[in-house]
Amino acid sequence: MLDHQYSTFWEIVTGIGIEIPAIQRDYAQGRDSGRIPVIRRKFITALLSALENSSPLRLDFVYGKIYGEKNEEEIRKNTSAITSLLKSIRDYADSIDLIVPETGVTTKSNDNGQSVFLIPLDGQQRLTALFLIHWFVLSKLGNRDQLGLLKRFRYKTRKSTELFIEMLCSKDVKFLFEDSLKEEIVNHETFSNTWLDDPTVKSMLNVLEEIHRYFKKKTELPDYQLIWNNLTGQEILHFDFLNLKNFSLSDDLYVKMNARGKELSEFENFKAWLFGKIEHEKWVSEERWEKDSLKFDVEWNDLFWTYKKETVFEIDMAYFNFFKIVYVTDLVLKTDLVNSAFKEGKNREVIEDIMNNTADFDFEMIYQNDFKDKLGCYFDVLNYCSENIFEMEDYGGEVSGFFRFLFNNTSKIAWTDLIKNYSIIAFIEANSDSAFDKDHFNEYYRVLSNLYNNQTFDSPQLYKNALRDIKKINRYIKEHNRNTHQWLSDVNANTFISVFTKDQIEEEILKSELINSESDKTSEDSWNALIRKAEAHPYFKGKIGFLLKMSNNDKDLFRTYSKKIEPLFENDILNNKDYLLQRALLTFGNYFGSKGRGKRSFFKNDGETYRSRRENWLGFLTDSKKNQILISLVDDPLYDDSDIKNSLQLIIDRYIRQNPETTYISQKLSDLKYHQLYIYCKKLFKYGDYGFIRLANEKYGYQLNASTTGGYFNDLLCEYMKFTYFHDNDAVLSRRTKGWENSPSILVGNESLKLVPYEDVFIAEDEETGNETGRFQSFDEVIDYIKKISLAMVEP
Repeated sequence: MLDHQYSTFWEIVTGIGIEIPAIQRDYAQGRDSGRIPVIRRKFITALLSALENSSPLRLDFVYGKIYGEKNEEEIRKNTSAITSLLKSIRDYADSIDLIVPETGVTTKSNDNGQSVFLIPLDGQQRLTALFLIHWFVLSKLGNRDQLGLLKRFRYKTRKSTELFIEMLCSKDVKFLFEDSLKEEIVNHETFSNTWLDDPTVKSMLNVLEEIHRYFKKKTELPDYQLIWNNLTGQEILHFDFLNLKNFSLSDDLYVKMNARGKELSEFENFKAWLFGKIEHEKWVSEERWEKDSLKFDVEWNDLFWTYKKETVFEIDMAYFNFFKIVYVTDLVLKTDLVNSAFKEGKNREVIEDIMNNTADFDFEMIYQNDFKDKLGCYFDVLNYCSENIFEMEDYGGEVSGFFRFLFNNTSKIAWTDLIKNYSIIAFIEANSDSAFDKDHFNEYYRVLSNLYNNQTFDSPQLYKNALRDIKKINRYIKEHNRNTHQWLSDVNANTFISVFTKDQIEEEILKSELINSESDKTSEDSWNALIRKAEAHPYFKGKIGFLLKMSNNDKDLFRTYSKKIEPLFENDILNNKDYLLQRALLTFGNYFGSKGRGKRSFFKNDGETYRSRRENWLGFLTDSKKNQILISLVDDPLYDDSDIKNSLQLIIDRYIRQNPETTYISQKLSDLKYHQLYIYCKKLFKYGDYGFIRLANEKYGYQLNASTTGGYFNDLLCEYMKFTYFHDNDAVLSRRTKGWENSPSILVGNESLKLVPYEDVFIAEDEETGNETGRFQSFDEVIDYIKKISLAMVEP
């Protein structure tokens, strides 16, 4: 037994036993962090598949010390010596005719269990996985008697682990193996909840669940008897065992073995796998790999160190993300669509995993032929960037942005960010065989940014088409030896089919013509400089066609209107608490935008997406009728772009001075213009999440708290009266309501006053009886009536 060369778990556990010493680390294969779930799934699948298919699988070396061998040897020697001595005594007794009874030699049993057992130095994780597979198969076969043999597998790291193994191997504990084996074990009456604090127990439960999940997915009943025979008699899962009996095993050695380095990063695992594929399966040519292999850890590595932020101290994840990003763009381009969505299947799952930044990204399963075929292109991108790194630093901040984008480690990847950064990848792929042209790249990136910043991307069809068009543009420019301006001169916006809007393509063509109409493109007063400055405005984001139309393509007028209008759409003006821009515009006309179905909007400062910009202030700017109001504002003598807030307030004050509020409220209700209420009362702008107003009879406004009257809404006139005349009178309430069939009102005591828009009157009613108590056709009559009632309520 002592000289036996063990090669399977069953041979060891039934022959001598296994003990994981207290100084060993916890069982780790069942952890849920990082790539461990992927590694666990692949490892368990490999083991179980080998057992099902009777395909031998070698599990490398297991080595350690068989404890108790010396004691066993001494006992054997002593037994032999005593036996020889007894034989000599019997022989002597026979010679002198003495009778000596037959006496045997027996070994006293060890009450502490196995006297000989293996303490593994390396192999703990594999041996534990094999223990769990043996337990699972024995349990499925219902062979409770042999479960007791598995108790010879012992963990001394924690008492809870030891007790958990005893519980699993008890003849009296049975499981049904239904939906979740893990939950079934945890909910068993013999399971202690305190064991869940033991990392090894938690890991064992997860691995058991993985084994259970593997068999549960089978459409046919597994042959557990065959699997058991392969486990115990056929050496299907085998290893090379090395007995370190000639070495002195100390606790210090265990400490060193269990702390011999931090776990490899996901990128390091990927790199090792990729190098293996290249070297053994020739994923790239030997000639190319001879050069690129040296760059992997030097030049390409330096790229990420160059572009990282100062507070970032490792680059592995960004390096790994590079290969994900370039791969997913190619995958999107080749994935079929069904009803504007990605077709269900492996490609769609991989796209979603990468875009959602899934932690357990299984690159070995995902990166197959498609990745292999494009690997040379991916290396070309890295080569191009590393060779032009200093030029790009000086004149290509966009490239810096691309590499910093790769440092996103946790959050989901936005499709707009992917499209934006693909414009850089596509440019580099198309130009990888030529020197970096600063001017060409910057002009290209400016135009492409304008195109994708001014289109909505909210479906897989649009995502794919955007990547396709970017690739198509780069291919055209490369194949026809054109630059971006020349490409635009070749484009016919009426026939060019693209995901990008016709309006923006036409704008880019016009701007290109204006820029190229001048030989000097570097002066501050050139079309090139003026257009670039206007495009860079954070709200415009490249969409400045409205400025060109306002100026009728006259450079002097363009310069003037740009200077006057740009400051109005900075955040400090759009978010001004006194709503100076909005109220100043209203003094020249109703700028509110139409939202269909009788709805209007006074616009919110939401510039996150093109859609939100288009539905708010950008929609106003590009409306050639509405933006005439803006022209009137900035052409006003009181307007001063060097003192925006003060000049806007002066314009508002002038209007109120020329149009006193007393004159406004003295009008008949039918003559009131609802938008003018906002000039006098800035608080009206505060109501509602979207800035929506619903009109009745085309002239009476109701403010919506949400986007429809399904939510609460108010009557602008009621709200105005409360804010302006009764803000400190608790007896007067502006009552908001839900449902268009209901009417908001002013409540004063037991009377309510509400507008009847299609009769152009306010009606007062008794709340209890519903009887009409008054009818008013002018605004000031309503106000006076409320004053009268509220005053009567406080008089003795």
